[in-house]
Amino acid sequence: MKKKLIACVLPVFALGFSAPSMANDTFDAMIGNTIHVMAVDGTVSDWMFREDGTVVVSDGQSGTWTMNGDTVCTAIVGVEGDLCTDVPVGKGVGDTWEQTDADGAAITVTLKAGQ
Repeated sequence: MKKKLIACVLPVFALGFSAPSMANDTFDAMIGNTIHVMAVDGTVSDWMFREDGTVVVSDGQSGTWTMNGDTVCTAIVGVEGDLCTDVPVGKGVGDTWEQTDADGAAITVTLKAGQ
């Protein structure tokens, strides 16, 4: 269940750490703010991406993130494999949108100000 929750929330996050690539304006807006994710089953989690390449999840999990083009990947401590998802362009703080997670399930994402 925990891996499924992470997959829902972080559709695209890769293993390892590399210097951030800020080519996507939506991802730029995510840094330092909160990504609120709701899965179809009502499960909710908040993701906080930091400029130093780390990510913290509301359930206490943490890891690293990398960005390649419009795809963000996370490596969460204790979770096997990378979790990757596409990040839409043109979104900012206060926006809500639908997308799919790493398993192809629908999720609702809201970008909230602050962490």
